[in-house]
Amino acid sequence: MEKTQRELLQSIEQCKAISAERELLNKELSGLKTTAQAIMDMVDPVEEGASTSKTLVEHIHEAPQRIANYLTETSKQYVAHVLVLVKSYCPEARLAPLDAGMAVECNEEKFTKYVEEANPIGARIVEMLE
Repeated sequence: MEKTQRELLQSIEQCKAISAERELLNKELSGLKTTAQAIMDMVDPVEEGASTSKTLVEHIHEAPQRIANYLTETSKQYVAHVLVLVKSYCPEARLAPLDAGMAVECNEEKFTKYVEEANPIGARIVEMLE
């Protein structure tokens, strides 16, 4: 009888521990769902009034490609913005050669110098865009 009571008390304690762990896991799951939804809303927003038949898990599986697309589109906008800034100060500037990449006569040393010069300006431009 005493052995049975001890086993019962042990079982009750195990149930309490499992219940507490389950609660923690449910809170963590809820937080993960909220975070995943926020990320998906950022990279693949659902248009107002539109409904989707995909589950959050299905959306998450598509997330890497969506994030890559989001970054590509954002980068294009930033580059275009910078080129427009250049044209606003130097309307005669020819932008077409930039399409070919770095000038042939620009060596690594010059490139590093230009990057150092451009970084603070780039940071300020990004701050303007935020």
